[in-house]
Amino acid sequence: MTEQPLGPFPKPESYQPIVQRLKDMIERNNWKDKFERAVHDAYKTGVEDMTNISSLTDYYNFLNYFVLWVPKEDETGAFVYNMLGTMYFVLDQKTVRDFQSPIKPSSYPPPPLTELSKWIVDFAGAMGQFLDTPQSLTEESLQTFYTAENYNVDAYVVPEGGWLGHSFNEFFARKFLPGTRPIDGPSNPAVIASPGPLASYLQTHAPVDGKVLEAKVIPGQTYLEVNIKKHSDGKHRLIPTRGLVSPDSAGYQFCQTRGLIVIDSPKVGKVAVLPVGMAQVSSVVLSVKEGDEVKKGDELSYFQFGGSDIVLLFQAQSKVKILANEHKHYRVGEQIAIAHIAE
Repeated sequence: MTEQPLGPFPKPESYQPIVQRLKDMIERNNWKDKFERAVHDAYKTGVEDMTNISSLTDYYNFLNYFVLWVPKEDETGAFVYNMLGTMYFVLDQKTVRDFQSPIKPSSYPPPPLTELSKWIVDFAGAMGQFLDTPQSLTEESLQTFYTAENYNVDAYVVPEGGWLGHSFNEFFARKFLPGTRPIDGPSNPAVIASPGPLASYLQTHAPVDGKVLEAKVIPGQTYLEVNIKKHSDGKHRLIPTRGLVSPDSAGYQFCQTRGLIVIDSPKVGKVAVLPVGMAQVSSVVLSVKEGDEVKKGDELSYFQFGGSDIVLLFQAQSKVKILANEHKHYRVGEQIAIAHIAE
């Protein structure tokens, strides 16, 4: 059953340290009116996710619940995004946006994060610490991912003894069963394969064969642009902004924590693969290092909790033609492009 609307969220005797830090920051900087207005404006949109969050105290209570939340899903596979979106929907409101670092690059290197943006990064880190514990995955929560759309949990390797006793982050970084995702054009180096369907699978795979010239993680912000969508039941809910075609408001690709893996392909040339974190994904874990030889489809990196995107960059002389369609779901290893390099 879909767990909408969210909450209500109980008021604790005392807030978790990361939530108390936000409360203290708001009071110290005389931001309370601005944040009250942000919550009010978000609530007045009528989105169902905000039904039980109509005041700043409600928002504190939500954050206190969220930082130790055991992730679970509903049948639509959208509940995790509902939770993420609710946090960022308030932070995206006009009255508090200027307290955060801009997401569009204006200079390099970028200036230090604002106090609020640094808090958002640290909140993601606090969540990540809990999600690294066995308490973050229960028998009940695990079952919800088996019944949710898009997760296809039966297609993944299960550790000996099952998932219970493991952390949610271990579950979220699960690997496909061998042979479940064949690679298109394994003997044709001009065929460029999908590095991953990041809506439901948080690993990045090599789109081409070649040698790893560079592999590093670039620290950054945690950000999620959230919009409102009317669903078939007539209710308005929050959705993250993402897609094959970058929106006019794109910018998080330049500010978010991201990985950078440069592959030198003998036939395609240099290919840069940038797994870009989104929202609570502030941890990009590399699976390769400089000097490694990779085959098309090999794992390059993985994310932990949240959502993410991938940016691929090619040299102009590679003459890459994108074959992927914007609204089609591509599995790992499916062809998305082809290179036309003169022999």
